[in-house]
Amino acid sequence: MGYQSRNFKLAIGAGGTGGHIIPALAFANWLKNTEPQVDIKFFCGSREIEKEVYNVHSFAPYILPIEGSPMWGNPLRRAKRLWRLIRSFGITHKQFKRWMPDAVIVFGGYVSLPLLYASLKLKLPVFVHEQNVVAGKVTKLASMIGITVLSGWEKLEGVKKYKHVGVPVREFQYLPRLEAWHKLNIGGSFPSGPIVLSLGGSLFSEKMQNLTLKLAERECFKEWFFLSLGNAACPKRLKENVYLLPRTWEIYKLYSLADIVITRAGASTLAELVDWNIPAVIVPWLQSADGHQLANAKLFERNGYGRIWMETENNIEILERNLLELNSSLPKKGTRTSRRLGNRPSELIWMEIVENVKGDVNIDSKGQ
Repeated sequence: MGYQSRNFKLAIGAGGTGGHIIPALAFANWLKNTEPQVDIKFFCGSREIEKEVYNVHSFAPYILPIEGSPMWGNPLRRAKRLWRLIRSFGITHKQFKRWMPDAVIVFGGYVSLPLLYASLKLKLPVFVHEQNVVAGKVTKLASMIGITVLSGWEKLEGVKKYKHVGVPVREFQYLPRLEAWHKLNIGGSFPSGPIVLSLGGSLFSEKMQNLTLKLAERECFKEWFFLSLGNAACPKRLKENVYLLPRTWEIYKLYSLADIVITRAGASTLAELVDWNIPAVIVPWLQSADGHQLANAKLFERNGYGRIWMETENNIEILERNLLELNSSLPKKGTRTSRRLGNRPSELIWMEIVENVKGDVNIDSKGQ
């Protein structure tokens, strides 16, 4: 290592939902293992989901008083959220002046705004990582003022200039299927038919749960087994071949079991499915900002990773056909191999940071 004068300080901003936070945590964990002399400080908002994600992954972020979008809710709630966001600009600036990071990278959520402001005010190298195929408002603003944008996918709509690095994914342990089954405490005998995992995002989708129940009732799926990740307090049998599971961040247990996944089109989830080589039916949430979930799903399908099913079609026969066709193309049980994109996105992000940092920190990075 070449940190001759002092440790390198990196500020990371990620908030909102797991879709923004999980890639940031994956990058930070890779960095801790690869460049142990880098000091990392996380910044996030004050929503409970944000605190939960960081806590489960053993990180203690600096929590700013940001509660979400100031553009939603009644006038009083909007005003309170806007005031909290404005306060966060000053708080972040003071924190940066006290700690003085060598570089800053933001992964999304409203927490990105005060970190970008403080970085520009103090003339710090700053980067934006965009996980979605459609650039968010913060990403577009950053691009307009000349901040380097790092793209999770090879295509990024809404900005002219960006660098494709990929979406960092968590390092998971692949479990034998029977071991994964027992670790989930489901009970009963191991299913003989295909296992379908239904995901509703980090904020949970009741629609996805209801869709799973409808599928399980169909004659062609009587021998299949469905696992629906939801908000149950403990594993709960909803039908003979359907189990509702509590929300878990130890998703590797479910990935180890799943033959096929039905999911929303969050970029972090899609990147993990690509990494684990699990085919999926994507049900994009059409109310997502700027239609980014539909754009994510289209790229996922175009690259041959799965199929799209639109809720607006209201035609479960099409969804049924998608599942049957994906199942017919699966390798024999136990022979699935991972694409293992692994740490490449994290390496590329770190290389971008290192190449653009100047000052009294000498960096001889393993990532270069």
